[in-house]
Amino acid sequence: MSPSATAAVGVEANRALAWEEFQAGALSLRSRPFKASIEITRNCNYKCIMCAQSWNPLYARYNPAFNMKPATFRKIAHELFPSLEYAHLQGYGETVISPHWPEILEMCRPYEGKVRFGLVTNLSRRDPAMWRRMVEMGFAIIFSCDGATAETFEKIRVGGDFSHILENLEVIRRARAEFPGRGLLDFHMTLQRLNYREMPGMVDLAARFGADRVTFASVKGNGAVGYHLGRAASWVREGKLDWRAIASMGRAALRLVQLNPRQLLRPGTVGVSIYDVPKGRLLEAKRAAQERSRATGMPLVFEDSYLLELGEETGGRIPDLAAGIEGSVQVARHQKCFKPYSYVVINYKGDVGLCNHLIKDESWKQMGSLEESTFEEIWNSAAYREMREKLLNARPDNPSCRWCFAHRMAD
Repeated sequence: MSPSATAAVGVEANRALAWEEFQAGALSLRSRPFKASIEITRNCNYKCIMCAQSWNPLYARYNPAFNMKPATFRKIAHELFPSLEYAHLQGYGETVISPHWPEILEMCRPYEGKVRFGLVTNLSRRDPAMWRRMVEMGFAIIFSCDGATAETFEKIRVGGDFSHILENLEVIRRARAEFPGRGLLDFHMTLQRLNYREMPGMVDLAARFGADRVTFASVKGNGAVGYHLGRAASWVREGKLDWRAIASMGRAALRLVQLNPRQLLRPGTVGVSIYDVPKGRLLEAKRAAQERSRATGMPLVFEDSYLLELGEETGGRIPDLAAGIEGSVQVARHQKCFKPYSYVVINYKGDVGLCNHLIKDESWKQMGSLEESTFEEIWNSAAYREMREKLLNARPDNPSCRWCFAHRMAD
């Protein structure tokens, strides 16, 4: 459907049609995506130890060319926003440091109340009026924090100032009190060897500033190799070697090959993986966080099956946490991916990609360019049809997609 046709039938009907086509296994679609990630900038003012921006020379310095042009955003809004229910204005950089961000934010105003907006942010920019305006517009503010104390936060998120972050959190807390019920505040913590002990502290910090939830993700890193190889080895010892074990070993080998040698030149960027933490200690921290969750009423989300199942009696089955579209993000459970039907990602250059988890250079799956084609032409292109077929039939063709089919339980 064209933007005008989508507007005529409505966002709800478009979403229902997308789900119907997904279930039917359609490859050429009449529906359009109803969620999008739009990369406002690829620049970032932090050099987090677990992120390629801390060791890849491409990101060593601020580059104006990495900022999306307002004209590009205007075209995206015109072609996509009529069908969207959610626009995630962030990619592989820190959105709010773009010099064009104030202008882009104003471009979103005509869609206020029609499209929900959100972004992941390090909360570094000192601009109380901007944060207040974003709360007023109902933004989902996903605060990427990674430390409940100044020492841990600043060690991991190099370039950050924890006291400054607390000031911005207070601005947001007050704005949310002024505009009750608008938007979302999610504390997003990527667990790793340096911070897993602060899981309960993160729950308390989120409660202090009136957050809606805490999401725990995990840094897989090089430790994932050891985890998967160790798991496969245990299957060999137990006489249970099968194709899944072989596939697991293959995935681990691929990750090993992808180790960037430049990481070895950056102290602290290797060996941060959550898989490097003994399971007993991680479970102790998880249970302490769950206790603080019960005490404060702060909901917790575990983003992957490794964290979710740790210490839980699941009988080897992934719990059924949701149904329908909401549950479709549980790729590890369903062995199908709804993203090629529901979600689109666009980088700062206007390139259209497959999924918000494929925004990094090493895993980018480009479907086309808005500089060369309309979105309508890209959405049902041969490249898109091919990827829909692969991800409907559990044949992911890159490490990031394979990880989702093995672990993904939340988005």
